[in-house]
Amino acid sequence: MEAGHRTTVLVFGAQHPTGLMTARSLRGCGAEIIGLAYSDSPCLRSSIWSSLIMLELNSEALLQAVRNIAAQRNTGKIMLFPAGDDSVKILSDHRYELPSSCILVLPESATVNLLLDKSQFYPWAEAHGFTVPRTVEVKSIPELDTVIQEIGHPMLLKPLYRDSTWDQKFPDNKVFILETAADSEQLPRDLFAVAPVMLAQQWIPGTDAEVYFCLVCYDQQGRLINHFCGRKLMQWPPLGGSTAVAISDEKEKTLEPTQAVFDAIGYRGLGSVEYKKNLRDGKLYIMEPTVGRNDFQSYLAVTGNVNLTRLAYYNALGATQQPEGVRRPSAWICEPSLYYGLKYYLRRKEGYFFRHIRSLVRRTGFAYLDLQDRAPFIAFIKGRLK
Repeated sequence: MEAGHRTTVLVFGAQHPTGLMTARSLRGCGAEIIGLAYSDSPCLRSSIWSSLIMLELNSEALLQAVRNIAAQRNTGKIMLFPAGDDSVKILSDHRYELPSSCILVLPESATVNLLLDKSQFYPWAEAHGFTVPRTVEVKSIPELDTVIQEIGHPMLLKPLYRDSTWDQKFPDNKVFILETAADSEQLPRDLFAVAPVMLAQQWIPGTDAEVYFCLVCYDQQGRLINHFCGRKLMQWPPLGGSTAVAISDEKEKTLEPTQAVFDAIGYRGLGSVEYKKNLRDGKLYIMEPTVGRNDFQSYLAVTGNVNLTRLAYYNALGATQQPEGVRRPSAWICEPSLYYGLKYYLRRKEGYFFRHIRSLVRRTGFAYLDLQDRAPFIAFIKGRLK
């Protein structure tokens, strides 16, 4: 597309696999793809980046970087693709300070804040008739002890905002699973110093294979352009971590509730909603939404021949693209998480994941491995060997 040669794409969070996969999804669009990174990682070795900018993750540094790039490219459009909640929040809060050449497709600031702030989202979802687990906000260990008496074990404990500080301090804990009183006693002592507000949440019984999600792309008028539904098979850490293995869900159980949530809230851009199926009542409980960006496992859709990122790119530019091909069953694997997950199940002599191996006989994409872009995977392997 001719417009691609006059367009610059900024990916915020290039050091993360989500940023790398966002950039890979735009391969062949003709745009200049610049990665903004906050730390070093194998993802930065990719040939997909036209250039890379290292900066601190704060509003002043982010906005100044965007202004500098806009000043250097005083013609053409600049598309902004955040890859993490931190950058989504900064860009949303400062959207009116961005140069006029920038295109940022997000819902209204109040909607972004509602979807990012789980303490607001769960009451909103419940008030609008959506099925969510019981969730209580806690700010100290004594408050947590009181809530445990109300909700009981097992339960989830997760940060209100999972930001870069949390990821650095607790890289292996997206959430804490409190199965017994002993788990509560072993929580890190500085937990509330890292995350002043935590959410205690009812545990929904079921394995990782009961976690479903729906990835969506909405246009700037709030209309659903396309979607892709999937299901997790493994998370790392198990039961409460990030996706290790996911497959497409051709039954699309989550499309209707996801569209209902986003239509009710007036949504724009890329996003997703994650659910867990309760094995006792068979209902899908909303676990969390993702707003303004791709999800960790969003490349599953690209592997399944539905490129939502590229669709968002062309739609925001007001251009047309070639129609997508036929949807196909797909799988997606995060290599390090799969490695740790397999070690975990083999060590415990559990056959849970191995019962799902046959589900992976389909076209598969990876977080690092890409035959057209080998450098990130090679750098990842070298780092592990070292």
